[in-house]
Amino acid sequence: MRQVKLGEIYRARGIDIDGKLANGIEDLIAVTDIPARFGVHLARLGNRLATEIQAIEKQRVNLIKQFGTEKDGNYQVEGENMAPFIAEFDSMLDQEIEFIDKVQIPATKMIRGETQDICIPIGCLMNLDPFIEIIE
Repeated sequence: MRQVKLGEIYRARGIDIDGKLANGIEDLIAVTDIPARFGVHLARLGNRLATEIQAIEKQRVNLIKQFGTEKDGNYQVEGENMAPFIAEFDSMLDQEIEFIDKVQIPATKMIRGETQDICIPIGCLMNLDPFIEIIE
């Protein structure tokens, strides 16, 4: 076990591209064809991250309701409330929690007796760097 910041965990969900999350743990699991003995650890990491991200997101929504105003059934944070909202959210993301050790992912795999590189999108590597380790 080791300490990680909630902000690192939140970033592991990926980045929003046109309303869809990309380059996060789900993409890594979906596009990475790794041996099963490593894949099971990656799946466990995904489950643990999902649990923590869900808790962070719940608190983010509570902050939006606290600092925002309701418009047509949706809450929006605007104007003078934006700074305290960001300060509160950033303060939460700066907190550290105990988290599982880094998951090892091999750089290569064997297919029909030939070594092939495992291709991982650079965005996934950037967002998940605190949680994965590429090994030879």
